[in-house]
Amino acid sequence: MKLRTYLQLAIRLCVIASITLSIFGHAEVYKSVDQDGRIIYTDKPIPNSEKIEITEPNTIKSVSVPNVDEQEPASQPFEYEQLTITSPSDNSIIPNGLVPFDVAINIAPKLQEEHQLQLLIDEKMYSSSTQNTFRVTNLSRGQHTLQALIIDSSGNRLTQSSTIRVFAYHP
Repeated sequence: MKLRTYLQLAIRLCVIASITLSIFGHAEVYKSVDQDGRIIYTDKPIPNSEKIEITEPNTIKSVSVPNVDEQEPASQPFEYEQLTITSPSDNSIIPNGLVPFDVAINIAPKLQEEHQLQLLIDEKMYSSSTQNTFRVTNLSRGQHTLQALIIDSSGNRLTQSSTIRVFAYHP
């Protein structure tokens, strides 16, 4: 059973019990003053006590209990402090664009489980991974831009690195 069902059952039992006890729990009240001047209330007559008629019972207003299923925990969105491409450096020359090379990315704090890194080459998604290094193969001759992104499980962009430029040559 869900927690909500248990709570509803408990509330119903409390209401039934309080109604039942109020019917059978009606007792007479007696008031007396002891030798030190303290007032004593009791449900049994004692010497020098007087019966008190209670016309209105003590009541306490109920509090509203929020529905547990509808509440969402208040959480702060996770923020990355750093996302940078550390290798190759900006304006680097890739001497042979036909030979694979690595793009290394620095992330602080570490990548969260539900997040992924994406590498963009020339503003197009090249690869997606949970690792900090991407292997780039067969980069065409000329100037290219590289950028790293972190996305959540829904594909939303959380943060992005600065764009760097690289120049690829072919032999």
